[in-house]
Amino acid sequence: MNLTVEQIGDRLISYIKDLDLFLSQFFSRAVKSREIVWIVVFLFYSGVLVSDFLPSSINISIGQVAPTDIISPRTMEFIDVERTEQLREQAVKEVKPVYELDTMVELQAMDDITRFFNTLERAQVKNFSDLKKILPIKLTDSTVKALFSLRRDQIYKLRGAVVQIVRGVLNKGISPQSLNLVDQLIQSESSALDIPQDLRDIAVTLSKYFIRPNLFLNVEETLRRQNEAKNSVQPVKYKVLKGQVIIRRGDIVTREHMKYLDALGLTRGQVNILGIIGLGMIILLSELIIVEFIKSYIPNIYNSISLNWLVAILLIIGLILVKGFSLLSIYLIPLATLSMLATVLLDYRLSILILVFSGILPNVSNPDILRFYPPLFIGSMMGVLATKDITQRSDLTRAGLWVALTQVIGVGAISLIGYGDLRSIILNMIYALGSGVLSSILTIGLMPYFEHLFQILTPIRLTELINFSQPLLKRLMLEAPGTYHHSILIGNLAESAGEALGANLPLIRAGSYYHDIGKVRRPYFFIENQLGGENLHDKLPPSLSRLIILQHVDDGVMLARQYKIPEQIIDFIREHHGTSLVSYFYHKALKENPNSVREEEYRYRGPKPRSKETAIVMLADAVEAAVRSLEHPTPQKIEDTVRGIIEERLNDGQLDESPLTLRDLNVIAESFVKVLNGLFHPRIEYPDLQKEAKTFVNRSI
Repeated sequence: MNLTVEQIGDRLISYIKDLDLFLSQFFSRAVKSREIVWIVVFLFYSGVLVSDFLPSSINISIGQVAPTDIISPRTMEFIDVERTEQLREQAVKEVKPVYELDTMVELQAMDDITRFFNTLERAQVKNFSDLKKILPIKLTDSTVKALFSLRRDQIYKLRGAVVQIVRGVLNKGISPQSLNLVDQLIQSESSALDIPQDLRDIAVTLSKYFIRPNLFLNVEETLRRQNEAKNSVQPVKYKVLKGQVIIRRGDIVTREHMKYLDALGLTRGQVNILGIIGLGMIILLSELIIVEFIKSYIPNIYNSISLNWLVAILLIIGLILVKGFSLLSIYLIPLATLSMLATVLLDYRLSILILVFSGILPNVSNPDILRFYPPLFIGSMMGVLATKDITQRSDLTRAGLWVALTQVIGVGAISLIGYGDLRSIILNMIYALGSGVLSSILTIGLMPYFEHLFQILTPIRLTELINFSQPLLKRLMLEAPGTYHHSILIGNLAESAGEALGANLPLIRAGSYYHDIGKVRRPYFFIENQLGGENLHDKLPPSLSRLIILQHVDDGVMLARQYKIPEQIIDFIREHHGTSLVSYFYHKALKENPNSVREEEYRYRGPKPRSKETAIVMLADAVEAAVRSLEHPTPQKIEDTVRGIIEERLNDGQLDESPLTLRDLNVIAESFVKVLNGLFHPRIEYPDLQKEAKTFVNRSI
């Protein structure tokens, strides 16, 4: 019996091990799949938000008899959107259109009248047909005949009559909509003229040709007044208290009852299949937009599965924060946590996208709530601006205060539009203040975990790494002072070139400081730490010297990992020599034993620089060492040396895997030369101070 139990136990353990192996392999593959990342996001969002489309306990409609008392489950103030819109539309309709008088129309009309009568007076024609051809406006034959028969004094009177009629009508204002009143206005103006009837009739006919609309609708001012009237209408608000009876048993359900039930979310009586489908489509579309944005504009994040997981985790955190804190107050949601984390860890452009979708998607089933979100969005945008270029963790506290201040002002501004009484305004502003402070606390708390989990080298972490209170850098400074000084110079050189190429300057500086950290193991085997003393390599065969020199790279990697230095910095240690040749000891070995020396044994194992930053540091390291060895450096010698070293590295294939172009190499050379000329500039030879002092004393005596 015991044997059977043991067998069963062994088999059970075996099955568990097999299952564990299967699951570990499955999840190992799944974690490395970008599709799995976004499937997880889709399932999480769908699983949480689908509850908004599930049925509630009340299924009732207008006209029905309430089967029981319906009681409000919570205290809530809501706006009667329908009634508010009705009042606002009515206010807009009562605003009269605003017209502007165009004085140029009258001036143009007077010019046209002058040109017409000047043509009429100067006409030298034999019949009315010739007159008709030269007149600037087309008139009927009867009108032209009447004009042809006029004497000069009659034409003069007619001109005055037309001017008076046209000016009188235009002074009253003619809009495009009132052109049908022109004839009536002309008749009214002409009745006051003291001229013969035949001239009056001609004047009436001619005036019609010179009158045009001179009142035009001022759309902008009209809309301004309409918006002013619309905004002056305060929202129609209702307040319901927790425990208040909305509908009593036996009452007929009215439209007013339904407004309360809708506001409280108590009217969903069945599963909203179409709503669930729509929810899934919105989530899927949102994911597609985020992924395509990352792919198009931030490919380094798209190509990193781990960073895809980070984006997914931030989106999930956003959903949890929005859903959780909205139970207390919308203004308490620490939404800026997402924008600050994404800005520092990923990219400020992506942080805005994460912010928008994290705020909108959780409320897709209740879009009316989104009108309360502008202060949160504005505050979160302030979080993006406040954390975009930070270099210290203490800056996150200041960023949180800026977020809090912005949100407090935003809530106050929204309240002025008409939401909430004074007590509610003050309470919401306190919530907004708390949201900003809480965002800062969450960001500071979560940041180190994300940095470690996803191996992200943030500007904050880089600033901490280049602080000489770091234990490993302190060792470098105390145990290998020459290498320490050399690393500082490399940082200055590389940073100058990196700035010209738009590289990651904090990363270059940190990489420069740590690139030779392996020399701490055997500092006095490197010339910069010998301080003019005996060169230990003089007593060693080149084969052993070669091993010591090559080993400093492996020692650096080992020390960096021992002190938990990020892999991005370790890349500088591995790549700063590439697969270059230890030429001094190689040629020394050739002289001693030319037949048994293989070149590959005197080359670093690499890899070659694979990024712009590591390539720049490699070139800076080689250039600084070469220029430092010059006996009498001049600007020309320095430039020749710099360009020679860069060309040698290029020809040796050390830059084959880096993204640097020939133009970049020229920019790097110019930057190096500029810095090195400042470091190795000619110095004034000062006189012997003791001799000068003695001469001065003798002269004084």
